[in-house]
Amino acid sequence: MNHFQFMNPANGLLFAGIPEIVYTAEIEKIPAKSDGDAAWAWLQFFRARSKEEFEMIAQKNPEIRQTADTLYTLSADEATRAEYEAQLKARRDHKAQVDWAYDDGLAKGIEKGIEKGREEGLSKGREQGRAVERLETARNALAKGLSLDLVYDITGLDMETLKSLANRPRE
Repeated sequence: MNHFQFMNPANGLLFAGIPEIVYTAEIEKIPAKSDGDAAWAWLQFFRARSKEEFEMIAQKNPEIRQTADTLYTLSADEATRAEYEAQLKARRDHKAQVDWAYDDGLAKGIEKGIEKGREEGLSKGREQGRAVERLETARNALAKGLSLDLVYDITGLDMETLKSLANRPRE
């Protein structure tokens, strides 16, 4: 097996990590017996010349079985190949939609909704707390004998509410 990398011959600088690095295999030099390397079965598959050889290799390895089945499908005829490609495209499109919905759209929308709900809840809670506090202040001020006008200036509560508080016995 050959392994090619990009290098500047003028200075010997090796360009590592470039995705275009190509691996090649000289099919004629593939050993007849497995050397324990996982790639050996794939190399045998590429070397096979007949459907029987493909089948024999594919029976031993589920990944190669799947590849062989795909090759048979793609080799059948134009209509079958077009149908297969349409199905493959539909699967990829669906996966892209699901990925977008989870990663970009739906998940972020849910997070924003939760945060907005939290903020609104806190805001309403603070408003209710302030309202209760104003009522309590008004009750205490009226109990001490302060006038309705003065309590109105202090709390900002409407006169109807203050009159109702003034006429209600203390609990």
